[in-house]
Amino acid sequence: MEKPDVHMLSKVDWNLFWSATWARQKVPLLLRRKYWFSFVRALADHVGLHYRRVLWLLRTENGEIGGLSHQHALIAGLPHHVCTPWL
Repeated sequence: MEKPDVHMLSKVDWNLFWSATWARQKVPLLLRRKYWFSFVRALADHVGLHYRRVLWLLRTENGEIGGLSHQHALIAGLPHHVCTPWL
């Protein structure tokens, strides 16, 4: 049986997968959040949306090699004409 979170995530038409690794070992959580929200606002502005119209899911984890913090995100709600399919 499928997990509830996986089931719900599969119902969204995700437009974009985003990933970033922090160059420094200890980037404070508040600074990481600030950068993330700045990115979402800039992305929304770039495509002509209010930032609250962008749906996103963000996960932070530490790398297996070196332990550097990195983030992965799924982003939805962007107009389809601004997304290039990756084949």
